[in-house]
Amino acid sequence: MIAVIALVLSVASLVATGYGVFVIQRRNMQTAREQLKTAQAQLEAARAHYRLSFKPFLVTSKFQKYISEGKDKGLTNITIQLHNSGIGPALIVSCKVYVDGVEVDSRDEKLWFNVLKTLSVATHGEWAHHNLSKDYCLNAKDNLLLLSANVVTSDPNLALVKAAFERSKIVIVYESFYQERFEYDSTRHEGELPSVRQIK
Repeated sequence: MIAVIALVLSVASLVATGYGVFVIQRRNMQTAREQLKTAQAQLEAARAHYRLSFKPFLVTSKFQKYISEGKDKGLTNITIQLHNSGIGPALIVSCKVYVDGVEVDSRDEKLWFNVLKTLSVATHGEWAHHNLSKDYCLNAKDNLLLLSANVVTSDPNLALVKAAFERSKIVIVYESFYQERFEYDSTRHEGELPSVRQIK
């Protein structure tokens, strides 16, 4: 009889021990799952941080300066410059210029010539320009001269030149290092909308 009681107690002890081990293993599994979820959340937060760390932000600047002396007296120098004020490179997808809402022909590398022609702005002397092509990369904090030209004007207040350029709009689609796509619109920053919006 004592042997039967000892056997029953042994079986009960094994069952209790096995159940205790089962409970401990189950808790360990739950802890491991929670640690995995935490690690995944931290990884997602790190990815979001890295994406922000490489986000480009394009803006343009327009300058007009009336030349009052020297060999170019009476002319106005106009300059349009592109700047990446973000902290990552911008890979250009497309660059389009519109005048009065109509896209200006950019074939044959004559974009800025066609823009000035459409605006009926006459240039004088040499001028510099850069046509942004697909896959051009503008690094963070870099500037790119899009246009610099001396134009003929008789107005030292530059009202006609300013009015001509108010009719134009530059739209640049570009991507970040992480292939996030953005669109810059030169007319947006003049209103309440941000000049850059994410489109992909």
